[in-house]
Amino acid sequence: MLSDQLREFLVSGPHKKQRKAQAMLAFGGAAHVRVQWRRHRDELMSSTPMGKRPWAFWMIERGLSHQPQGERGELRLIKQLDLYRDAAEKEFVQKRLAVITAKLRSHWHRRVA
Repeated sequence: MLSDQLREFLVSGPHKKQRKAQAMLAFGGAAHVRVQWRRHRDELMSSTPMGKRPWAFWMIERGLSHQPQGERGELRLIKQLDLYRDAAEKEFVQKRLAVITAKLRSHWHRRVA
């Protein structure tokens, strides 16, 4: 069974002042954390909303050194790497990116004008 603390770590990552290695040691070491991620991956993935992934997906499974920055960063990476869970998520990600991009363009055009 997955403890609430380990679940939170796998979904959200270490606390701001805590390093990844220190946090993993607190949960029994990197090997144990990776095993727990593999065991509970499907459950944790399905508990996250469309266009989002748990911290462990990016850091453990995909091996990134840093989690994508913000909603736009995460959506762009999902799109670039074709990491859609299904057709509905693909449509959601593409529409959401279009909305975010339009807002950014509008913002920058107002600042330049």
